[in-house]
Amino acid sequence: MNKLFNTLLFLFALLLLSQKCNAETIKLISNINTEMNPKYDSNPINRVGYNNKLYFSADDFLCTLVFHF
Repeated sequence: MNKLFNTLLFLFALLLLSQKCNAETIKLISNINTEMNPKYDSNPINRVGYNNKLYFSADDFLCTLVFHF
């Protein structure tokens, strides 16, 4: 019983690993952090879609603001 379970578990894992995954390519739309120092990250969080726009809060180096695209 244990050997059968292990074999089925292995086949299931193999099936999952063999599936093709499709994903969109990530690209930069706009740089909201225009400071010259690249060590600062805008850290976008709280993403919400509304009326065909993406709203999120992010750090623009001075404070956290709400942005939309």
